[in-house]
Amino acid sequence: MPITFDFGNSGTAVYHVSTSNPGPVINIADGVTFTLSTDASGGQEEIIFGNDGSPNYDLYLTDGSTTNDVWTLTFVSTANTINNILSGTASNELTLQFGSVFGSMKLELLNATGAVFDSTTITTAQSNGSLNFGSVAISGIKFTSLSLFVDAMNLKSMSGNALNCFCVDTKISTPNGPVSIQNLEFGDVVTTAAGGSSTVNWLGVQEVDVRTTDPKKVNPICISAGALGENTPARDLFVS
Repeated sequence: MPITFDFGNSGTAVYHVSTSNPGPVINIADGVTFTLSTDASGGQEEIIFGNDGSPNYDLYLTDGSTTNDVWTLTFVSTANTINNILSGTASNELTLQFGSVFGSMKLELLNATGAVFDSTTITTAQSNGSLNFGSVAISGIKFTSLSLFVDAMNLKSMSGNALNCFCVDTKISTPNGPVSIQNLEFGDVVTTAAGGSSTVNWLGVQEVDVRTTDPKKVNPICISAGALGENTPARDLFVS
């Protein structure tokens, strides 16, 4: 299912980062903790993360020095480690949505181990536009200012694909009959919708506390019995 992290959801103060105060800067967007660290090599950086005081700059980086600076954005969800990796698919490509861009910056995509595996350069031409990276999976993004004058970038949101989660006691078809989702184990064989079989290679658990997040974003939705075709699903199906 598609997922979008909107950095305008919460507000933080404006952070002035210098060589003596290198951060990091933290913002929580849609239940995921985003951390923006910097080498502060130029000493004339400014970071705005969140829309407090600057509603048009959800995540704003600026480098006013002649020394090129590097920022690294990573994300961690203690509730659901699936969200430590943001991925794209053919139908839900990994997409970055920008506001204003000045000068030029290099964007490097980080894989699950934190290594760079792809890069591109953004300029003023990307202002109020987006970049699609297709079917890739990232654990973070590294930004590097490139010009000897002012470089600035406003990243409004990141979107991609997330996994669907079944609620406890959802029955999963297997060659030996229905099994409750929480009782499945690595290596078990399950029956696919096409009537074939597949082996369970991974199991994940997401616990949600609606007291600390927006219930509309985390409450399960119901797919009514037969909504996707005859006997599909066989009974009301709750997913998140």
